[in-house]
Amino acid sequence: MRLPRTAQRIVVEILSGIQASGSVLLTEVARALQESIALRKTHMRLSRNLQRPEVEGVVQDNVLRLAAPQVLERRRAGMHARVESRGP
Repeated sequence: MRLPRTAQRIVVEILSGIQASGSVLLTEVARALQESIALRKTHMRLSRNLQRPEVEGVVQDNVLRLAAPQVLERRRAGMHARVESRGP
């Protein structure tokens, strides 16, 4: 399913904000976007648009895809640390 142009734009903004801020918290995402309007207004706009099912699903899928390698790496590092702590 192809998203409408406005939905595509909001997905790109949200994902850019997540990457720039390193957080999924909307306030941090809004702050990272550095828009010329009040932070509260940006936060409200992001929140309102994330309530759209088609936007929410695309954002979730992309966040999970971007986060998966980091989660796997941390999991491997944790497993490696447990094996070393057990010793011979």
